[in-house]
Amino acid sequence: MSSDLQTGILQSNAQDKTHGVNIRSNPAIPPHSQDNVVHLGHSGDRVEILDQIHPQGDTHVWYRIRYITQQNIEGWVRNDVLKLDPTPPTPSPQSTLTVRTNTVFVHFPEDSSKLTDDNKVSVSVGTTYNLSAYKLENQYYRFTLAHGQLIKNKNTWYVFQDHVQIS
Repeated sequence: MSSDLQTGILQSNAQDKTHGVNIRSNPAIPPHSQDNVVHLGHSGDRVEILDQIHPQGDTHVWYRIRYITQQNIEGWVRNDVLKLDPTPPTPSPQSTLTVRTNTVFVHFPEDSSKLTDDNKVSVSVGTTYNLSAYKLENQYYRFTLAHGQLIKNKNTWYVFQDHVQIS
């Protein structure tokens, strides 16, 4: 998969949409359907798409996903319980992000006080980064760092749009 972040939202395939979404250890539903469940997700949970396969003989595409806010939760879901983000980040191999005021980069677009230290980092005014992609989402830029750059072992972050300039 490319370094650009592809995201999705879990959605129950139950008629009333209130049941959980099984996150599985491998892309298959065994005879005892709970045998390979590693986590029970909920409709509305946001995830990163890490990989996808279409197993021979299966009518579904399977996606390897990881929770955006809980990096330790990873597994497989079918395409019927995942709504892909319809607008991928804008490729921007020549773009630069410049921090205009002291700010916090977050790994999920919500109040940084609600996030663990692994999912946020303070950044000083004047700091610049080269980007491979970015997208404006509800007053936050979602951006992917270029050329294998990582901050806290992650290459995709969010920042409040008024705190940075992208050129």
